[in-house]
Amino acid sequence: MAIVWPTALGVEQYAAAGRNVDVPRLGCPGCKEPMSFWGWYERDLRVGRSQPLLVRRQRCKTCAASHAVLPSFMAHGRLDAIGVIGPALEAMVAGHARRAADALGLPYTTVRDWRGVLWPGPRCWPSALPGPVWPSARRCPGSQARL
Repeated sequence: MAIVWPTALGVEQYAAAGRNVDVPRLGCPGCKEPMSFWGWYERDLRVGRSQPLLVRRQRCKTCAASHAVLPSFMAHGRLDAIGVIGPALEAMVAGHARRAADALGLPYTTVRDWRGVLWPGPRCWPSALPGPVWPSARRCPGSQARL
């Protein structure tokens, strides 16, 4: 599991600090007990260019779970920084996903896929529609929506 740590550090400051980043000891999200530090791992983050960053891990002795403590500019499971993903998602909502991808120098498919991963959309569709827009959707119970 990953825990987001709200930090005032920027990407460059965080990268320069290396293992000297002062990550607070957090409570376990499962049992709320204080966790202990459990090493580091390296992860790439793309902000214009890809650069390796160290991410702190913490482990709960009570429930034996370990957690990555991600700085607030990282998204779990995404190579790109939040500062890149957020504006691209806003552009996508406005109908400008392809323009956002071009402006970021990223493939359109990367930007398009963020929507599916970070916002999976509704899980059902109104009865008035002929069929699902995505395979995992199902018809909304009792839906009588008119288009």
